[in-house]
Amino acid sequence: MADLFDNNLVSASRLLDEALAGYRKSGRWDAPALIAYVARADAACMRGDLDRSLALAQECQRICAGRGERWAASWAEWIVGLRWWVVGDRVKGAMHLRGCLRSKDDLNDFLGIPFCLEVLAWVAASDEDAHRTAVLFGAAEMMWKPIGAQLFGYEILLDWSQQSRARSREALGEAAYDAARHEGASLTQGEAVAMALGGKVTSTKPPAAAPVTAAATLLTKREREVATLVHQGRTNREIAAELVISRRTAEAHVENILTKFGFTSRAQIAGWVASQQQW
Repeated sequence: MADLFDNNLVSASRLLDEALAGYRKSGRWDAPALIAYVARADAACMRGDLDRSLALAQECQRICAGRGERWAASWAEWIVGLRWWVVGDRVKGAMHLRGCLRSKDDLNDFLGIPFCLEVLAWVAASDEDAHRTAVLFGAAEMMWKPIGAQLFGYEILLDWSQQSRARSREALGEAAYDAARHEGASLTQGEAVAMALGGKVTSTKPPAAAPVTAAATLLTKREREVATLVHQGRTNREIAAELVISRRTAEAHVENILTKFGFTSRAQIAGWVASQQQW
């Protein structure tokens, strides 16, 4: 597992094969033995050995079914869903990933739920549903924070994730993409799961970036004008010309907005403006 987390897939595969050979010989299927199946199937998928990945995951599922085991079985189901997405079958991929998500939700598996949301975001990107992709990414991002490493740091999975993010961002534009991510980040775990399973959920919480009332209480009238122009994609020079102020003053207004909301980029300002129903 240490080799797997360090992205040493060849070494990890060899060691996991040795472990599985021992487990098969002993017939003792405890939790580490079953997770060895999942880890080996995961390594196979990331190395492009997709048939072996599917065979290992399904073998794990058969052993789990005979013992009433659900946790390792749900991870095996995730591997199956991922494998179908990799080969381009989005329908089968989504079916298995949603089945996995239902199990993860039932078990309250806080590690497994964001894994499901991530790959379902990739499925949405493949379906060219850019908004849904960004919302799912936003929800997953909030769940990765306490874990500490998105997708456990697996380089190939991170690369696939980045490709889907880029596709969604290009389709929506920076501002709308950030707004959709903020929408996802504002969902509770239950709301995110319900949405990922096909529902349309409106968050009961305020947007993660800032509350709806923040414009009235935090920003001056001039800062609201500047934020609107940032949302429109204007540069500081263009903002200065539009409002008949100096470029340095425009820059100061942008910096003030960033500071007041705790933002670090103009894209976050644009996304926040896009997420507001009214000023």
